[in-house]
Amino acid sequence: MYRKNFLSTATLFLISIVFTYSPMASMDVVSPADAGYDAKKLNEIKDVLDPLYEDGRIPNYVVLLAKDGKIFYSAIRGNTNVNGSRPVDKETAYFVASMTKPIVSSVVFALIDEGKLSLDDTLNSFFPIFDDLFVAPGGSFDSAFEELDREITVLDLITHTSGFTYGESIIGLGDVAKQYDEIGVMSQERSLNENLEILAEVPLVAQPGTSFNYSVGIDLLAAPGHKASAGPLGTAFLYVHPRIHDELLPLVQGGTGSRSESLEMPSDMPAKLEAGNLN
Repeated sequence: MYRKNFLSTATLFLISIVFTYSPMASMDVVSPADAGYDAKKLNEIKDVLDPLYEDGRIPNYVVLLAKDGKIFYSAIRGNTNVNGSRPVDKETAYFVASMTKPIVSSVVFALIDEGKLSLDDTLNSFFPIFDDLFVAPGGSFDSAFEELDREITVLDLITHTSGFTYGESIIGLGDVAKQYDEIGVMSQERSLNENLEILAEVPLVAQPGTSFNYSVGIDLLAAPGHKASAGPLGTAFLYVHPRIHDELLPLVQGGTGSRSESLEMPSDMPAKLEAGNLN
């Protein structure tokens, strides 16, 4: 029960971040006291964030806290661009990037709870293209390649111990990371199957289950999750599972019950996506 409640709360929080652009901007505003919170304690949030902003460690910040569809606290400071003049506000959009990983992981745990997926399931049982992977220890092409000691599991993917990595532009390891960048591993310009075919040609940087390497593992985790749920991966993975789609999204969207069937960028979104620009 605790795990279920924790996962639901964490997923709801993360989805609220993803959808901040629209629902939060239209919510009514109430005082902290009306929502049952201490305004003085909430203002300590600014005491933490202001020094980070003033030291130049963050370019801006937007904090919005809501309960029952009503915003009870906000703290906003900075401009959308460090050298710009337009201030951030509650409609400013931010790229969430890898914060989608906990959302994917939450859906995978829900599938595990339902018996549709197991932590011990192997990647190649869903995609045989990963049958013949090799390992370049430490990500080096100068080392002797090794055959897999065992297959990659769902647990390996979700804990970043699969042996996959990222490109050097993120935090990748060795020659393998350079190759990730050169060929564009897990590119949005390719189909799922095309990406899997390319990834299967690149060596791992470690044997599965032996070391932690922040990686495309959870990006890849959406693929067996897609097969296990028989849902449409093309729109967005969080819509695959009805516990996300039917129970959590309406809460985030102010209780209106309205739902979008895709995560396509609204026409006015590009102008609002300057907040992460440090130039």
